[in-house]
Amino acid sequence: MNQQFIIPFKLPGLNQVNAANRSNPYAGAKLKRNTDAAIAMVIKAAHLKPVQAPCIVHMTFMEPGRRDTDNVESAKKFILDALVSTGILQNDAPKYVIGAPSYTRYIKGGDAQVIVTIIEDEDTTALRQKLRTASDVITEV
Repeated sequence: MNQQFIIPFKLPGLNQVNAANRSNPYAGAKLKRNTDAAIAMVIKAAHLKPVQAPCIVHMTFMEPGRRDTDNVESAKKFILDALVSTGILQNDAPKYVIGAPSYTRYIKGGDAQVIVTIIEDEDTTALRQKLRTASDVITEV
């Protein structure tokens, strides 16, 4: 079963997280707490069903600016943690999340958003094959 939701705002990048952590002992924790809570609200509004089988959590970051890909995609941590805290995922360990591929697409105009798709399948071999296929397509480019 596949489920999808959209985070309709820009998530903090690693540079922003690092700056908050360096500014004072509580700023980084506050940034994480606030970001997790904002994502959790989106997840709850999407009325997702809890995932019972292993899954892939695929994330496409739609980015209007030119932040570096590694900076943008570091927000995967926030998304996976929010999925666990809302009870959609039992855990984000490899036993439950077979993979979490992400891509950054730079867009002209429009607002930042993240499209998150959860692909659930009892057959972990099939899930791993889906990850390999996606990887093969990317390496051919």
